[in-house]
Amino acid sequence: MKWIEKRNTKYEEDKAYSLFGIFDVHMPILYGEGKEKAFDRLQEKIDKNSHRLAKLWSAGPHDPRVDKERIELAKGGLLVDAYHWVFDNPDFNRRRQLSESRLLWIKVDPGKGKTMLLRGIINELEQPITVNGGNLVYFFCQATDSRINNGTSVLRSLIYLLVQRQPRLLSHLPENTYPSDDTMAWIILSKTLIEMVEDPNLKATYLVIDALDECVIDQQKLLSLIVQISSISARVKCVVSSRNWLQIEEQLASVAEQLRLSLELNAESVTAAVEAFIRHKVLRLSQLKQYDSTMENFVQEYLTSNAKGTFLWVALVCQALADPKVRKRHTLKKIAYISARPG
Repeated sequence: MKWIEKRNTKYEEDKAYSLFGIFDVHMPILYGEGKEKAFDRLQEKIDKNSHRLAKLWSAGPHDPRVDKERIELAKGGLLVDAYHWVFDNPDFNRRRQLSESRLLWIKVDPGKGKTMLLRGIINELEQPITVNGGNLVYFFCQATDSRINNGTSVLRSLIYLLVQRQPRLLSHLPENTYPSDDTMAWIILSKTLIEMVEDPNLKATYLVIDALDECVIDQQKLLSLIVQISSISARVKCVVSSRNWLQIEEQLASVAEQLRLSLELNAESVTAAVEAFIRHKVLRLSQLKQYDSTMENFVQEYLTSNAKGTFLWVALVCQALADPKVRKRHTLKKIAYISARPG
């Protein structure tokens, strides 16, 4: 910070105080303490925040940004036509426009593309929200992965992203090591997140959690916390997705200012999105296997006729056809085998 020494200030302490915004720290201004003391206090604050962040990281938060990239890589990228319909949906637009609406619950049957939809929403909203100084943090639950199938992991990761976006919130992190006991960790982390939500310096924030039904540990606690957060501050908006489960509906019902988006009630839009997904997947298959136009049309017609609005089924069939062991000449045989299988 040698460059700051050359800065001319009315009071010598202002050389330190002028760095508050750069390091996103909040400290009392104490004119008369002297430049050295002011810099010492600033350095102590920066070190303390770094220590807190290191403790949080050592507790093992899962970075959802990496997970989002992993999902997109595994699923062959994100197709705009497969999710963009939601931005024309009046319920979703109302959710974005009305400040009193605190919670949007997207409910959907298995395989209907909820994770694709949430990834698309994140991609579309992240830039305008952050450009306007807000925060968008998210988490993808997955029941089969012990790192991301529990409420404690959700909280750790949301808190980690929040302090990355807004370092001033680091002051809410405990200075001590996080307990390994999940029950104690939940108590500390939930208290920390609530304090952040209540912080008057918190910027407008979107909390996005995908697949609540796949949070198999502490699901009820997480739902209760979402309800609590939704009642605290109008600056915080929660966007969550899950299967259409009664126990989730009952838990979220107490949020008065909420909207629900049911993909089953938007079947026409979902069908159009699935058809766009099919065209995309068949084009890639055709390039990979060098289908002629007859074979390409046959595969597309087969998928369109049997998809029943389900992204997952389309993805699994295309994965099977893309298998290197399935030669182009065996495509019809493979489709016949898939068709003959129950379910």
